[in-house]
Amino acid sequence: MSPIRSRRRIVALCALACTASLVAAAQASAAGLFAGALTVDGPANGVTLLGDVDMASDSSAVVAYVRSDEGAAHAFISKLASGVPQGAIRVDAGQPAVLGKPVVGISSGGRMTVVYANSAGLWARVQITPGQPFSAPQQLGVAGANSPSVDMAPITGVAYVAWAENGSVRAAYLPRRVTSYTVYKGTANINPANGAGSGPEMAPKVSTSADGTGVVAFGELDGTTARIGVRRLVRGAFSTAVMSAAPAALNGHAGGSANRPAIAMQADSSFAWVAFSQSFSDGVRRAVVRRVRASTLEAPQALAGGAAIGASAGPTIAANDRGSGIINVQGADGTIWASIIRRSAVTAATALGSSPGHDAIPASSFAVDQLGVSAWLQAPGHGVVARNIAEDDVLPAPASFGAAATLSVPALGAVQPDGGLALANDRYGDSVIAFTQGPLGSRTVVVASFSLPLKPVRLIGLSGWRKTLLPTLKWWASSQGWPVQGYRVYIDKLLAGSPTTTSFTPVSALGEGTHTLRVESFDRAGQVISSALGEVKIDTTIPLLAVKLGGAGKSVTVTGSASDARPPNGSGLASVRVSFGDGSPSIVGKSSSFKLKHSFLRSGRLTVTVTATDGAGNKAVFSAKVKAKRS
Repeated sequence: MSPIRSRRRIVALCALACTASLVAAAQASAAGLFAGALTVDGPANGVTLLGDVDMASDSSAVVAYVRSDEGAAHAFISKLASGVPQGAIRVDAGQPAVLGKPVVGISSGGRMTVVYANSAGLWARVQITPGQPFSAPQQLGVAGANSPSVDMAPITGVAYVAWAENGSVRAAYLPRRVTSYTVYKGTANINPANGAGSGPEMAPKVSTSADGTGVVAFGELDGTTARIGVRRLVRGAFSTAVMSAAPAALNGHAGGSANRPAIAMQADSSFAWVAFSQSFSDGVRRAVVRRVRASTLEAPQALAGGAAIGASAGPTIAANDRGSGIINVQGADGTIWASIIRRSAVTAATALGSSPGHDAIPASSFAVDQLGVSAWLQAPGHGVVARNIAEDDVLPAPASFGAAATLSVPALGAVQPDGGLALANDRYGDSVIAFTQGPLGSRTVVVASFSLPLKPVRLIGLSGWRKTLLPTLKWWASSQGWPVQGYRVYIDKLLAGSPTTTSFTPVSALGEGTHTLRVESFDRAGQVISSALGEVKIDTTIPLLAVKLGGAGKSVTVTGSASDARPPNGSGLASVRVSFGDGSPSIVGKSSSFKLKHSFLRSGRLTVTVTATDGAGNKAVFSAKVKAKRS
């Protein structure tokens, strides 16, 4: 999968201007909070490269990377829970050393695919659900296959892979619910006789739509001119149409060679965005974007206002299901640019910051709910800087980005461009930003995060009285975004405990009567929010009941009284039930005093029972035997 995935992420970051000051990582914004990086692996394990990161709509997330094992470089993954790494898992056991970067895709429910290359070929593994073993490695490409890109649809789990192999671009399709890819016959090339996909400048990028089709963009060398090919992937076969995206001319300048493609498809697979770098006759290398409509390309548009971009710079695209998103590119002067995609158009670029003389590898991600984050390597110091945006295309103009935050940890060393930078998000806007810190030999894979504002929990089950001094207290957590890190339960304004689940039983017994209850939610970024104040009502004392029986033979008179403490100290008397033991219906009342006369329906030794019940369900019971006689 490309570092900049379409659809499922959140992310738009950026700095408002070159002079914008950086703020601490735990910097709040109107839309959420950044948290600094946590270690995934390293620095003592021979970490070399970040491969990829992906997050599904339901916040399932995974990061792939390369580290040493058994004396060679191998492919590893770490699943993420609310942005927190869960431990290293090697995915290429028993195989040769990995070549290049492993890539991953994940969908809701945790269905996952990992693709990697080694000297024996290109391989894929699939996990249907969390906890199940991965499928056996499936060979997709022959020895020499490299530069894989994978994208998995966030809901269905359909996936497409594209890679370079022997001067051609190949592809494969993974249907939903299965673990085996179908490898396409033939190549995606514009012209099968041309070399395509070779090297980082020409490597293919793939994107998958919600309806189960895909698209691949790649570089292809036609003589001395490099072109950008775009071809749709229609389940088990290539589309018959292949598009050449680099324009012959733009704004009066003849177009030359193009490379470094990026592609993002929206839920409606009729539409996608392709961006790339291209040289022009005025000697300027520019970033260009075009909208893909069905099997045609709309008019090209220069990004960053047509400014020159660096020799190794290429644009990146992040788009959500609706086609909105962010395009980033670094100018030749070091300026980091961002253009918002809204209402099927690309807006004028905004300067986010500057990192002159250094490859900033800017990237973004963008959620369905239009929250995004953009990140880049900031010089001097080689730290990772990020900025979020809460966009709304109903507004007349794009929103502004929030304050910049430094996400890297200085103690882990500088962030190196060759280590990689990748972002991903869920549908709501929680995001992860993965990168590496430190030089080879002392490198660490880390992951920072952006969390949405927390939503207060809803207390449940508090309407009635409890007849226990140790009641189990429960609440509903928000179903949107990451689960929180934990809760703090306050009873009568005092901290009673800090559970990590949505229920809590006090350690010490509560007293009789009414108690206040409040539950705070908190996440690792430091965000805290409190529930509304509720009441826990405790009544374990049985009601007082006094009963006298009178009469004999044909009838009986039941006289008595019942009482219970009233709120707020008790639940109060709820009912008095009298049963005469002769098969007649019981008589139920709510009066605290009662006098009943009853004629028996049958003879024999019968039991008269009186039960007083309070609002908590505590019961006081009186019973006595009587000798009944019907004439």
